[in-house]
Amino acid sequence: MTRISTRAANSILLSQNTRLQKRLFDGQVSMTSEKKTNIYQGIAIDSRRLINIENSTTLMQRFSSNNEQMDVKLNVVNTSVEAIRKILTDFRTNLDNFSTTSKEGEVDNKDIQDQAFQALKEFEGYLNIDIDGQYLFAGNKVLTEPINFGLTTLDDFQSKFNGDTVSVATTRNAALEDFSYSQDVLNQDVFSVQSSNFLQFEEASSTIKATSSLFNNLTVGSTISVDDTASNNGTYQVTAVSADGKTATVKTRTLTDTDNTQTATKATTQAIGASQKQIDEITLSNVYGVGDVVSVNVDGVGALTYNVVANDLTVGGDGTGGAATNAQSLTHIATKVTAAINADTTTMAQLTSATSTGAVIRLTGAVNNTTITTVVSATEASPTITFRDPDNVNKTINLTATEFNSLTFNEANNTINSALTGALQNIPVGTAFTVSGSSNNDGKYTVKTNDGTSLVIDSLKLTDEGLSGNTFFDLFTNTDVNFDAATKTIEIRQTGTTTPVPNSFNGITVGQAITLSGSVSNSAPYTVASISSDGSSITVAETIANETDTNGVNIVSTNNSNFSYKSDSQLVFNSTNETIQLTDNASNAIVNAFGGLSVGMKITTSSMPTPSNNATYTISSISSDGSTITVDEDILISETDTDGARISSFGAAGTISANSYYDGDEQTTTHRVSKTQSFTSDIDGIDPAFEKGIRALQMIAQGVYGTAGGLDQNTERVDDALNLIKSSLQRATSGTLPFGAELSGNMEQLQIDIGYHRFQMQTANEININLTAFFDSAVADIENADLQATVVKLLDDQVALEASYQAYSRISQLSLTQFL
Repeated sequence: MTRISTRAANSILLSQNTRLQKRLFDGQVSMTSEKKTNIYQGIAIDSRRLINIENSTTLMQRFSSNNEQMDVKLNVVNTSVEAIRKILTDFRTNLDNFSTTSKEGEVDNKDIQDQAFQALKEFEGYLNIDIDGQYLFAGNKVLTEPINFGLTTLDDFQSKFNGDTVSVATTRNAALEDFSYSQDVLNQDVFSVQSSNFLQFEEASSTIKATSSLFNNLTVGSTISVDDTASNNGTYQVTAVSADGKTATVKTRTLTDTDNTQTATKATTQAIGASQKQIDEITLSNVYGVGDVVSVNVDGVGALTYNVVANDLTVGGDGTGGAATNAQSLTHIATKVTAAINADTTTMAQLTSATSTGAVIRLTGAVNNTTITTVVSATEASPTITFRDPDNVNKTINLTATEFNSLTFNEANNTINSALTGALQNIPVGTAFTVSGSSNNDGKYTVKTNDGTSLVIDSLKLTDEGLSGNTFFDLFTNTDVNFDAATKTIEIRQTGTTTPVPNSFNGITVGQAITLSGSVSNSAPYTVASISSDGSSITVAETIANETDTNGVNIVSTNNSNFSYKSDSQLVFNSTNETIQLTDNASNAIVNAFGGLSVGMKITTSSMPTPSNNATYTISSISSDGSTITVDEDILISETDTDGARISSFGAAGTISANSYYDGDEQTTTHRVSKTQSFTSDIDGIDPAFEKGIRALQMIAQGVYGTAGGLDQNTERVDDALNLIKSSLQRATSGTLPFGAELSGNMEQLQIDIGYHRFQMQTANEININLTAFFDSAVADIENADLQATVVKLLDDQVALEASYQAYSRISQLSLTQFL
């Protein structure tokens, strides 16, 4: 070997050349890009600061972009609010003008109601506005159209809200009520319960009862719909809700027969004699009301009359003690008639003296052996019918006994009948009229039909339903259990029959593990494969033997359920404690047997050995373990059923619901303006600013002109609506709001808030622009290269690289032979 250069030396020289080459390449990139480097490592000392600046710039750009998008939305929202504000302001002006009229003109009424209806439709349109398919007034449910008034025509709206039996809700909570029940959701899958039969309708009390506290959150004044029932489908307005949440009282319109039932009869109980005075007894009976008249005439000298007053119908007879019983009322009236006779010293007291006992007035003649002639009568209060003259809206017509002699009210037919033919012929169909001065039928009504003598009124009432027939709770004791090997079915049957007992397996599920004991042939664990539609039987996965057990078996769940069934149950009646208990044949209480029942519910028992125990009872309490109920009624005989008994509670199927016009939600959204600023966006379709205005418009639109629910018959709605509109539009309102405290939201404040939020974002974006420019300058200082220095360095590196390659070439050619 004669070469001087070694491999190691060559490697070192090549490595040096490579570094020079890279430096030259970097210099070329820097000169071309005008940046010091294209990787953070190239500016290692400043890289951390650069990254922070770049992240801050990116974040500000993202905030600015989001702010720009939100600003577009708020601008659209503000446009909608401004449009709605103008609609409501214009309507307020028109309503103010209407309020200066008599409010009774048909054209004026129809015009203002048309305007209210049109304003509602425009409200709906502006509140359903969307951007890119996202509804701006739907809360967080941005894909759901938020407002649906269900408006088609004003006539349709008025047919739903007639302003009389069904009125628009006057409070926010009532207006926004929203629920739907088609079964007792609190008693689903409960033993012996058919949860779809969960309603009872009572005509006399105008109540709708549920089998559990489904009405706990129902608001008085709300409108509910009843569907899928046999006799009570319709729309009703809630007037009261019971404390236990099970009973809703609804507004109905009916007449009462009690205005026609008062009677007074006379009987002579002692005839005259030589030393004997005649005694006549007057007996008051049936039902009296305020204004009813008792008339007593002795010997034709002129009738003494007594008009019943409200105090007579109270317990104390003087306005105290609450409502009196009918017997108490008759006693008070008889006492006061007696006092009036004895006080008439100029006439009556000269002919007779009077005493009273209970409802009986005793008249004793003033002279022995002298006949007295007593004539007595009880007549209905003389009512007045008032209505607007069809030919002159500014004139009112009053019909009194002079025109119709007397009136008879009929509840069953909803009729008011005149004793004189044709006396009522001038009241047109569809007209509102007022009855005053009657005992029990004062009020405002609308004529449905009129033959001149008999008025039929527009009525609304419930029909008794769910009080018998279909069962909600149906428990059979001492049942048989049938096992069918071929179908692997276990069925619960009424004792001694093949009739299945529905809902026996309520609470069990497919796939459930159960254990059966007490059976001769089938005591074993099983897995539920299916359940019959009526809940009376199950099929199991395992093999079973044919058997009908009449002695008693126990079926219990072994996982994920508290299901338990004992077929050897029996009812135990206790006349001392007024209790009914369910036990097994060893007298052990069956826990939660009456879990589907509640206090106040009526139950019916049958097939008990003693007939007197087969009756209807009212539950006053239920034991803590659910095995025993205490009833209000007397249980006459203590006994235990031995052959199988039944205990039932009834109900009707149906759907009861309240539908709000708002389908969005009330969730708020927080918008981040910057790292340090944010605001909450909570404007939705039921913001108080809109909701109060909507309610006011609906109040004016409801009710057909001339009917009992028409605006002309309920002119107070005008002032109420004006107050609501003012509260909807303005931050500061004077006077008392008509329906109590309202939420404080208003359109003026909405627009102030929107403007402030837009200003926040605009200011933040301006700051971001300024900061971005500053950061860009700082980044340039760190990243940008000095071109002159870069060129000089590039040329230096080029010369060095060329010299390096020349040196490498020379060295690689060196050999010892050249020196020998």
